[in-house]
Amino acid sequence: MKTIKLSDIVIKPNRQRREFDATALSQLKQSIKTKGLMHPVVMENDQVTLAAGERRVRAVKLLSSSYQHDGSVVPEGHIPYICLGDLSPIDIREAELEENT
Repeated sequence: MKTIKLSDIVIKPNRQRREFDATALSQLKQSIKTKGLMHPVVMENDQVTLAAGERRVRAVKLLSSSYQHDGSVVPEGHIPYICLGDLSPIDIREAELEENT
């Protein structure tokens, strides 16, 4: 499992989603705390620029503890990621679609 410090993630200012419901983020934070993170965020090939998963990043930033992902403990202040280069073209399209719906 690859992780990145939340503070190292670059989020481009021209992303499609600009508004994030505070209640929904709190609910996602609680879900991650109790059930773990289901899907890692997707980074561009430079491994610092976020491609998909800004809601997950924001929710994890609200946590003040470690959490689980895929049976492993993720340290506080970090989030698991995969790179676009690690994904098949279909997986990339699915990640983009999921992020924007």
